[in-house]
Amino acid sequence: MRPLRLQMEGLRSYRHPVDIPFDRDGLIAIIGDTGAGKSSILEAIVYALYSATSWDQRGVRALIASGAKKVSVVFDFAVGEKKWRVTRATSLTAQPVHLLECTSDADDPLARVDGEAAVNDAVKKIVGLDY
Repeated sequence: MRPLRLQMEGLRSYRHPVDIPFDRDGLIAIIGDTGAGKSSILEAIVYALYSATSWDQRGVRALIASGAKKVSVVFDFAVGEKKWRVTRATSLTAQPVHLLECTSDADDPLARVDGEAAVNDAVKKIVGLDY
């Protein structure tokens, strides 16, 4: 699995929209001072892929930034030749969003999957790793 792009809002130290491109050639490093948000980037990826956090599989509301009403993450990644986009959102009041789309092959059997369990199962098949 190769990360391509991460968009997030309302996630821990990232209250405002952030767009992180990973699709450049070469190696990628996540660096910064203590408290700069490095771990939050990894939490966003875990949330996007598995609707979980690294410390509590079901406690995703803990990701909502202080003062924010919702957390949303869009994560684009590639596996082999196919490109995927997973979208997750959790709110204090609204229904959560769980959506997986194949952005490179509309005929893929998993081209569009929604619902938490279905997306989690599809991610496991595509990536080859579970939570």
